Formats: sequence, structure tokens, C-alpha cells
Amino acid sequence: MSMRCPSESTGPDTHTRKRDRFLSGHRAIATDRVNPVETGFSRHCESPRCCCWYDTSVEAWQYTRGIHHDNMGDNLENTMLTRRTLLQTALATSFAKGQSGLPKKAKITSSVMLWTLKGSFEARVEIAAKAGMQSIELVAEHINWTDAEAAAKLKFVRSFNLGLDTIIATPDWVKRPVSMVNPEQRDNFLTDVKTAIGWAQKLESPQIILMGGNAISGKTYEEQYASLVEGSKRAADLAAKANLTLIFEPLNSKVNHKGYFLTTCVEGLKLVKDVDNPHLRLLFDIYHEQVQIGNVIRTLTEAAPHVAVFHVADNPGRNDPGTGELNYANIYKAIQKTGYSGYITMEYLPLGDPVASLNKAVDEMRANVV
Repeated sequence: MSMRCPSESTGPDTHTRKRDRFLSGHRAIATDRVNPVETGFSRHCESPRCCCWYDTSVEAWQYTRGIHHDNMGDNLENTMLTRRTLLQTALATSFAKGQSGLPKKAKITSSVMLWTLKGSFEARVEIAAKAGMQSIELVAEHINWTDAEAAAKLKFVRSFNLGLDTIIATPDWVKRPVSMVNPEQRDNFLTDVKTAIGWAQKLESPQIILMGGNAISGKTYEEQYASLVEGSKRAADLAAKANLTLIFEPLNSKVNHKGYFLTTCVEGLKLVKDVDNPHLRLLFDIYHEQVQIGNVIRTLTEAAPHVAVFHVADNPGRNDPGTGELNYANIYKAIQKTGYSGYITMEYLPLGDPVASLNKAVDEMRANVV
């Protein structure tokens, strides 16, 4: 559905022709909007010279303060706000009214893993905001930031009313000696956890992802699992002191992570139960589970009370939901039936325009869960 910006010929006739010249073709399109389900305002004009957006809370076009279409002149570039400022202003206005656009009983927070998007950190954050996401997740984007840079990045994220919900404990865990299944590397692992806790506090992130590491030769499954449990217990104790949550992620070893030790959420659920600490929960990656063993709905139904985050991608290809073999409508309905409260995070590689792709994915998710 396209919507044309109003002319509002309230200014002198001398401005009308200039205004109409700029307004011609300024049409709001569904792929260039902030999701109304997520934020409460639906769309803004696609032209970088336009300053209006459509506010669904009042069903009317809104204008950035002090700038109206009838004031457009030849030096428009010097007077109009940038699209970034527009997006920030519109989001801030929506949230200032207390109208997030979410269902009143919403328990699910939408998020996106930034590594799946292209561009600078700032560009990827803007994509997330334009797509109507509520939060973002990081992997290792932050590890070389100074304290001042971290504060500035967080301020930028918050300017779009986005949360920053998750970081990783052990960046570059494949190449560094920080395995959880090797007791000889436990001190290194726990040092990384302490560092990650510091980052989580700086970035106001409530969750930290744990990677178990690759299987090691010369030790039995039972020995490696025992090391994993012990490392998880000690890490969870550290997280408890900081009032943070660790989330353990099983990864598939068939396609993406050859040699990974703990490969299924069936095993991950057992780990969380064996550690028995509320500061350790499960990250249920639907894509990884489907690749490794399938049986997704049955497993997530059992695991949901112990899950903090679901990751979403289709298989094969790790692309948009709906492009592969997974029936995400049924998966979301199963999640809804469990009463799950937490994050559902898009971690797929968009095949087309990332804003349109994420918008569609979240709309489909929201059609089945609240």
C-alpha cells in the first residue's frame, strides 16, 4: 500500500510550486517504514528530502518541529533534517507518548544479530531500527572499543529506542584456548567471562552467550561434559554476583561448526538442568537444531521454561524464514503455547533488502506470538 504525503497548502502561493516540486513522487512504501506493531508509527516518506511520517496512534501525518512542506525552498538541503534524525525523532516521539505499538500483553521481544547485516555498526543499527526491531545482539563488535567509544555506541543505539540484549563471552573461541570442555583451559574461559561481564555492564546488556567449544581428542564424552558442567557452574556464580544471565548455545556440527562438542538443545537442556542455577539458561537456535537432529517443536516445547533466547533462520541456507523447510508459523504457535517470555532473535542472512526482509519476518512472528 502506498500513501502520498499531504500538500497542506497553508503557506504563501509562492511556496506551493516549490513544495509540489519536491512532493511529487514522495510516496511511503511498506519496505521503508518502522513496523507499526513494534513502535506505533508506520511509515515515512521514502525521499531523503521529506520530513514527515505517518503516526498510526492518531492516524495522521506528522511533521518534524519547525519544518513543514510549505516552507520548502531552494536551499532545502540546508534546512531539512537528515533521515537519521527523522527516524530518531519519530521513534522518540512514539515512545514518549508511551505507545510502543506492542500488544498490551506482549511477552516477546524482537531482536536481530548484527553480524547478519552489512555496513558499519551505525548503518546496521539503523537497519534494525527501520525494520522495527526492539533490540540488537552483538558478537564481537565491541571488544576493541574504548570506554568512551562504548558509551557513544550505546548512546547511538538508545537514540533509536533499541535495547542491546546480548554479547558473547568468548570472542574468536575457535582459535583461542578458552574451551569449556577442556579443564586445562578453564581459567582462560573464566577470565573471558569476567571480561564479558564488564562489557555487559558498560553496554547495559543483560545476557552473555557461552560457547562450549570443540570436542578434544583423548577424552571421553563424559569427561568433556563434566568439564562443561563445572565451567558452567563457576561462570554462573560469577554472573549471579553481577545479576546477569548466561545463555548456553548448542551449535550444529554437520554444516557450520565441524567438531563442536554440544550440538543439540536436548543436550543443552540437560546441561542447564544439571547446573541448576537461574543465571544459566538455554539459547535455542532453531536453525542449528533443525540441521543437527530436527524434531524442533517437540524439543522446544520441553525446553521453553529454560530458554532465554530463540534464534531464527531457515534451512537450508540460513536465510529468511519461509525460504526453506521449516514451518515457522507452526513453530511460533508452539512457542506461544508454552507461555514463553523472552527474546526471539532473527539470525539469518537476508536474501533481499534487509529492512523489508526483517519487517516481514517480525510481522509473521507477531502474527503468532505476543
